[in-house]
Amino acid sequence: MDIDIDLVYTWCDDNDALWHRKRQQYQKGVVADEQAICTGRFVQNNELKYSLRSVEKYMPWVRRIYIVSDNQTPEWLNTDHPKIVMVTHEQIIDKKYLPLFNSSAIETGLPYIPDLSEHFLYMNDDTFINASVQPEDFFTPDDKIIWRANVAKESPKLTQYVRKIISMQDLAQNIFATKYPLYYPHHNIDAYHKSDFIACNKLVPDLLQKTQSHRFRDASDWQRSLIYYYSINKNHGITKYVDEYRYSFKAWLKHYFIDGGRRDSTVVSLNCKDIKRKLKRQKPLFFCLEDGEKVNDADRQRSKVFMESYFPDKSSFEK
Repeated sequence: MDIDIDLVYTWCDDNDALWHRKRQQYQKGVVADEQAICTGRFVQNNELKYSLRSVEKYMPWVRRIYIVSDNQTPEWLNTDHPKIVMVTHEQIIDKKYLPLFNSSAIETGLPYIPDLSEHFLYMNDDTFINASVQPEDFFTPDDKIIWRANVAKESPKLTQYVRKIISMQDLAQNIFATKYPLYYPHHNIDAYHKSDFIACNKLVPDLLQKTQSHRFRDASDWQRSLIYYYSINKNHGITKYVDEYRYSFKAWLKHYFIDGGRRDSTVVSLNCKDIKRKLKRQKPLFFCLEDGEKVNDADRQRSKVFMESYFPDKSSFEK
Protein backbone atom coordinates (compact mmCIF):
# COMPACT_ATOMS: atom_id res chain seq x y z
CA MET A 1 0.00 0.00 0.00
CA ASP A 2 1.57 3.25 -1.14
CA ILE A 3 0.22 5.56 1.57
CA ASP A 4 1.76 7.65 4.33
CA ILE A 5 1.02 6.22 7.77
CA ASP A 6 2.02 7.96 10.99
CA LEU A 7 2.29 6.48 14.47
CA VAL A 8 1.09 8.26 17.62
CA TYR A 9 1.96 7.58 21.26
CA THR A 10 0.72 9.34 24.39
CA TRP A 11 3.31 9.42 27.17
CA CYS A 12 3.89 10.78 30.65
CA ASP A 13 6.58 10.41 33.29
CA ASP A 14 5.37 10.36 36.88
CA ASN A 15 9.00 9.92 37.96
CA ASP A 16 9.43 13.60 37.07
CA ALA A 17 9.16 15.31 40.46
CA LEU A 18 7.60 18.52 39.13
CA TRP A 19 4.98 16.67 37.09
CA HIS A 20 4.26 14.32 40.00
CA ARG A 21 3.63 17.25 42.35
CA LYS A 22 1.32 18.81 39.78
CA ARG A 23 -0.68 15.59 39.51
CA GLN A 24 -0.90 15.27 43.28
CA GLN A 25 -2.08 18.88 43.53
CA TYR A 26 -4.94 18.41 41.08
CA GLN A 27 -5.83 14.99 42.46
CA LYS A 28 -6.62 16.38 45.91
CA GLY A 29 -10.32 16.08 46.63
CA VAL A 30 -11.02 14.15 43.42
CA VAL A 31 -13.30 11.15 43.86
CA ALA A 32 -12.17 8.72 41.17
CA ASP A 33 -12.05 5.04 40.34
CA GLU A 34 -8.85 3.33 41.50
CA GLN A 35 -8.00 2.51 37.89
CA ALA A 36 -8.03 6.22 37.07
CA ILE A 37 -5.56 7.38 39.72
CA CYS A 38 -3.35 4.38 40.51
CA THR A 39 0.43 4.67 40.17
CA GLY A 40 0.41 2.31 37.19
CA ARG A 41 -1.70 4.82 35.25
CA PHE A 42 1.17 7.33 35.19
CA VAL A 43 4.48 5.71 36.10
CA GLN A 44 6.89 4.99 33.25
CA ASN A 45 9.23 2.02 33.18
CA ASN A 46 11.06 2.97 29.96
CA GLU A 47 8.48 0.96 28.01
CA LEU A 48 8.51 3.60 25.26
CA LYS A 49 12.21 3.01 24.60
CA TYR A 50 11.65 -0.69 23.95
CA SER A 51 8.40 -0.16 22.09
CA LEU A 52 10.27 2.14 19.70
CA ARG A 53 12.97 -0.48 19.31
CA SER A 54 10.27 -2.92 18.20
CA VAL A 55 8.83 -0.33 15.80
CA GLU A 56 12.19 0.31 14.15
CA LYS A 57 12.80 -3.44 13.80
CA TYR A 58 9.39 -4.57 12.60
CA MET A 59 7.55 -1.49 11.27
CA PRO A 60 10.21 0.69 9.58
CA TRP A 61 7.76 1.98 6.96
CA VAL A 62 6.08 4.37 9.42
CA ARG A 63 6.47 7.94 8.17
CA ARG A 64 6.55 9.92 11.42
CA ILE A 65 6.24 9.08 15.11
CA TYR A 66 4.36 11.63 17.20
CA ILE A 67 4.78 11.49 20.97
CA VAL A 68 2.10 13.47 22.83
CA SER A 69 2.99 14.62 26.34
CA ASP A 70 2.50 17.36 28.92
CA ASN A 71 5.70 19.19 27.94
CA GLN A 72 7.79 16.18 28.92
CA THR A 73 10.49 14.49 26.87
CA PRO A 74 12.23 11.17 27.62
CA GLU A 75 15.81 11.93 28.54
CA TRP A 76 17.10 9.15 26.30
CA LEU A 77 15.09 10.20 23.21
CA ASN A 78 16.87 11.52 20.11
CA THR A 79 14.56 14.43 19.33
CA ASP A 80 16.70 15.31 16.30
CA HIS A 81 15.65 12.12 14.57
CA PRO A 82 13.71 13.06 11.40
CA LYS A 83 10.84 10.71 12.28
CA ILE A 84 10.36 11.87 15.88
CA VAL A 85 7.97 14.77 16.62
CA MET A 86 7.11 15.83 20.17
CA VAL A 87 3.58 17.23 20.62
CA THR A 88 2.31 19.07 23.69
CA HIS A 89 -1.22 18.93 25.06
CA GLU A 90 -1.56 22.66 24.33
CA GLN A 91 -1.29 21.91 20.62
CA ILE A 92 -4.32 19.63 20.54
CA ILE A 93 -6.53 20.53 23.55
CA ASP A 94 -8.06 23.88 24.54
CA LYS A 95 -5.88 25.37 27.30
CA LYS A 96 -8.88 25.97 29.55
CA TYR A 97 -9.05 22.20 30.19
CA LEU A 98 -5.36 21.77 31.04
CA PRO A 99 -3.58 20.20 32.76
CA LEU A 100 -5.09 16.80 32.00
CA PHE A 101 -4.28 13.43 33.55
CA ASN A 102 -7.14 11.72 31.72
CA SER A 103 -6.03 9.59 28.76
CA SER A 104 -9.54 9.59 27.28
CA ALA A 105 -9.64 13.39 27.30
CA ILE A 106 -6.17 13.65 25.75
CA GLU A 107 -7.10 11.15 23.03
CA THR A 108 -9.98 13.37 21.87
CA GLY A 109 -7.31 15.69 20.46
CA LEU A 110 -5.26 13.16 18.52
CA PRO A 111 -6.59 14.01 15.02
CA TYR A 112 -5.61 17.65 15.54
CA ILE A 113 -1.89 16.91 15.78
CA PRO A 114 -0.24 19.32 13.31
CA ASP A 115 0.69 17.68 9.99
CA LEU A 116 -0.65 14.26 11.05
CA SER A 117 -1.27 12.01 8.04
CA GLU A 118 -4.77 10.95 7.01
CA HIS A 119 -3.88 7.35 7.92
CA PHE A 120 -2.46 6.96 11.39
CA LEU A 121 -1.95 4.38 14.11
CA TYR A 122 -2.32 4.85 17.84
CA MET A 123 -0.16 2.71 20.10
CA ASN A 124 0.29 2.64 23.86
CA ASP A 125 3.88 2.57 25.04
CA ASP A 126 3.27 -0.75 26.84
CA THR A 127 2.62 -2.46 23.50
CA PHE A 128 5.38 -4.11 21.47
CA ILE A 129 5.64 -5.51 17.97
CA ASN A 130 6.84 -9.09 17.86
CA ALA A 131 7.12 -9.79 14.11
CA SER A 132 7.20 -7.93 10.83
CA VAL A 133 3.93 -6.11 10.13
CA GLN A 134 2.76 -4.26 7.04
CA PRO A 135 0.22 -1.51 6.31
CA GLU A 136 -2.20 -4.25 5.21
CA ASP A 137 -2.34 -5.42 8.83
CA PHE A 138 -4.13 -2.15 9.66
CA PHE A 139 -5.80 -0.98 6.43
CA THR A 140 -7.45 -3.10 3.74
CA PRO A 141 -6.37 -2.76 0.07
CA ASP A 142 -9.56 -0.76 -0.57
CA ASP A 143 -8.56 1.65 2.25
CA LYS A 144 -10.78 0.54 5.12
CA ILE A 145 -9.53 0.49 8.68
CA ILE A 146 -9.33 -2.89 10.40
CA TRP A 147 -10.88 -2.98 13.86
CA ARG A 148 -9.85 -6.01 15.88
CA ALA A 149 -12.40 -6.63 18.59
CA ASN A 150 -13.23 -9.04 21.37
CA VAL A 151 -16.68 -10.54 21.55
CA ALA A 152 -18.28 -10.54 25.00
CA LYS A 153 -19.65 -14.06 25.33
CA GLU A 154 -21.04 -13.28 28.76
CA SER A 155 -21.57 -10.15 30.81
CA PRO A 156 -18.11 -8.67 31.31
CA LYS A 157 -16.93 -7.36 34.65
CA LEU A 158 -18.11 -3.76 34.82
CA THR A 159 -14.82 -1.99 35.30
CA GLN A 160 -14.69 1.70 34.49
CA TYR A 161 -13.20 0.84 31.10
CA VAL A 162 -15.94 -1.66 30.25
CA ARG A 163 -18.66 0.78 31.34
CA LYS A 164 -17.24 3.36 28.96
CA ILE A 165 -17.12 0.87 26.10
CA ILE A 166 -20.73 -0.13 26.67
CA SER A 167 -21.82 3.51 26.83
CA MET A 168 -20.09 4.19 23.49
CA GLN A 169 -21.88 1.25 21.93
CA ASP A 170 -25.22 2.53 23.24
CA LEU A 171 -24.42 5.99 21.88
CA ALA A 172 -23.42 4.61 18.47
CA GLN A 173 -26.64 2.59 18.27
CA ASN A 174 -28.64 5.75 18.95
CA ILE A 175 -26.70 7.88 16.47
CA PHE A 176 -26.63 5.36 13.63
CA ALA A 177 -29.89 3.51 14.41
CA THR A 178 -27.99 0.24 14.14
CA LYS A 179 -27.87 -2.69 16.56
CA TYR A 180 -24.36 -3.98 17.29
CA PRO A 181 -23.26 -7.19 19.03
CA LEU A 182 -21.53 -6.60 22.35
CA TYR A 183 -17.88 -6.35 21.41
CA TYR A 184 -15.09 -4.09 22.48
CA PRO A 185 -11.66 -3.14 21.13
CA HIS A 186 -8.81 -5.53 21.71
CA HIS A 187 -5.80 -3.90 23.34
CA ASN A 188 -3.30 -3.61 20.51
CA ILE A 189 -2.57 -0.98 17.84
CA ASP A 190 -5.50 1.12 16.60
CA ALA A 191 -5.84 2.31 13.00
CA TYR A 192 -7.72 5.49 12.03
CA HIS A 193 -8.64 7.79 9.21
CA LYS A 194 -8.04 11.27 10.55
CA SER A 195 -11.03 12.63 8.62
CA ASP A 196 -13.37 10.06 10.22
CA PHE A 197 -12.02 10.84 13.68
CA ILE A 198 -12.70 14.56 13.20
CA ALA A 199 -16.13 14.01 11.63
CA CYS A 200 -17.19 11.74 14.49
CA ASN A 201 -15.94 14.27 17.06
CA LYS A 202 -18.22 16.87 15.50
CA LEU A 203 -21.24 14.65 16.19
CA VAL A 204 -20.70 14.69 19.97
CA PRO A 205 -19.29 18.12 20.96
CA ASP A 206 -20.99 18.14 24.37
CA LEU A 207 -19.57 14.73 25.26
CA LEU A 208 -16.08 15.81 24.22
CA GLN A 209 -16.28 18.96 26.33
CA LYS A 210 -17.57 16.98 29.30
CA THR A 211 -14.71 14.49 28.92
CA GLN A 212 -12.09 17.22 28.62
CA SER A 213 -13.44 18.82 31.79
CA HIS A 214 -12.54 15.64 33.71
CA ARG A 215 -8.89 15.94 34.68
CA PHE A 216 -8.90 12.25 35.65
CA ARG A 217 -10.67 9.40 33.88
CA ASP A 218 -14.38 9.02 34.54
CA ALA A 219 -16.83 6.26 33.59
CA SER A 220 -18.96 8.80 31.72
CA ASP A 221 -16.10 9.86 29.42
CA TRP A 222 -15.97 9.59 25.65
CA GLN A 223 -14.00 6.58 24.48
CA ARG A 224 -12.25 6.23 21.13
CA SER A 225 -14.17 3.07 20.18
CA LEU A 226 -16.90 5.46 19.02
CA ILE A 227 -14.68 6.32 16.02
CA TYR A 228 -14.76 2.69 14.92
CA TYR A 229 -18.53 2.57 14.97
CA TYR A 230 -18.53 5.73 12.85
CA SER A 231 -16.07 4.30 10.30
CA ILE A 232 -17.93 1.00 10.07
CA ASN A 233 -21.25 2.82 9.63
CA LYS A 234 -19.74 4.86 6.78
CA ASN A 235 -18.32 1.68 5.22
CA HIS A 236 -14.82 2.98 5.91
CA GLY A 237 -13.89 0.10 8.20
CA ILE A 238 -14.30 -3.61 8.88
CA THR A 239 -14.33 -5.67 12.08
CA LYS A 240 -12.15 -8.72 12.55
CA TYR A 241 -12.74 -10.59 15.75
CA VAL A 242 -9.72 -11.60 17.78
CA ASP A 243 -11.20 -15.05 18.43
CA GLU A 244 -11.20 -15.71 14.69
CA TYR A 245 -7.53 -14.82 14.47
CA ARG A 246 -6.66 -16.94 17.47
CA TYR A 247 -8.33 -19.84 15.69
CA SER A 248 -6.38 -19.25 12.50
CA PHE A 249 -3.11 -18.04 13.92
CA LYS A 250 -3.21 -19.70 17.35
CA ALA A 251 -2.35 -16.71 19.54
CA TRP A 252 -2.73 -13.68 17.31
CA LEU A 253 -2.47 -10.55 19.45
CA LYS A 254 -1.84 -12.54 22.61
CA HIS A 255 -2.07 -10.19 25.57
CA TYR A 256 0.44 -10.54 28.41
CA PHE A 257 0.09 -8.81 31.77
CA ILE A 258 2.48 -7.97 34.59
CA ASP A 259 -0.54 -7.32 36.80
CA GLY A 260 -0.48 -10.00 39.49
CA GLY A 261 -4.12 -9.46 40.37
CA ARG A 262 -5.62 -10.17 36.95
CA ARG A 263 -7.26 -13.51 36.35
CA ASP A 264 -5.41 -13.82 33.02
CA SER A 265 -2.06 -12.95 34.56
CA THR A 266 0.77 -15.17 33.35
CA VAL A 267 3.94 -13.09 33.38
CA VAL A 268 4.47 -12.27 37.07
CA SER A 269 5.47 -15.78 38.08
CA LEU A 270 7.62 -16.36 35.00
CA ASN A 271 11.23 -15.49 34.37
CA CYS A 272 12.51 -13.98 31.13
CA LYS A 273 13.19 -17.36 29.54
CA ASP A 274 9.62 -18.48 30.23
CA ILE A 275 8.16 -15.36 28.65
CA LYS A 276 10.38 -15.68 25.60
CA ARG A 277 9.38 -19.33 25.28
CA LYS A 278 5.70 -18.37 25.26
CA LEU A 279 6.25 -15.68 22.64
CA LYS A 280 8.25 -18.08 20.47
CA ARG A 281 5.59 -20.79 20.71
CA GLN A 282 2.51 -18.57 20.25
CA LYS A 283 4.05 -16.15 17.74
CA PRO A 284 1.81 -13.10 18.33
CA LEU A 285 2.32 -10.06 16.13
CA PHE A 286 1.91 -7.81 19.17
CA PHE A 287 2.08 -8.23 22.91
CA CYS A 288 1.47 -5.99 25.87
CA LEU A 289 3.06 -5.58 29.31
CA GLU A 290 0.25 -3.77 31.05
CA ASP A 291 0.75 -1.92 34.31
CA GLY A 292 -2.14 -1.53 36.75
CA GLU A 293 -3.39 -0.91 40.24
CA LYS A 294 -1.99 -4.17 41.62
CA VAL A 295 1.47 -3.95 40.05
CA ASN A 296 4.42 -3.30 42.35
CA ASP A 297 8.00 -2.15 41.75
CA ALA A 298 9.29 -5.73 41.76
CA ASP A 299 6.93 -6.52 38.87
CA ARG A 300 8.18 -3.45 37.01
CA GLN A 301 11.80 -4.44 37.52
CA ARG A 302 11.03 -7.93 36.20
CA SER A 303 9.38 -6.35 33.19
CA LYS A 304 12.36 -4.08 32.59
CA VAL A 305 14.76 -7.03 32.66
CA PHE A 306 12.62 -8.82 30.11
CA MET A 307 12.34 -5.80 27.78
CA GLU A 308 16.09 -5.22 27.78
CA SER A 309 16.78 -8.88 27.05
CA TYR A 310 14.10 -9.14 24.34
CA PHE A 311 14.93 -5.87 22.57
CA PRO A 312 18.64 -5.42 23.37
CA ASP A 313 19.65 -3.42 20.30
CA LYS A 314 19.62 0.34 20.67
CA SER A 315 17.44 2.09 18.10
CA SER A 316 18.25 5.20 16.10
CA PHE A 317 15.52 6.93 18.16
CA GLU A 318 17.86 6.94 21.16
CA LYS A 319 20.71 9.33 21.91
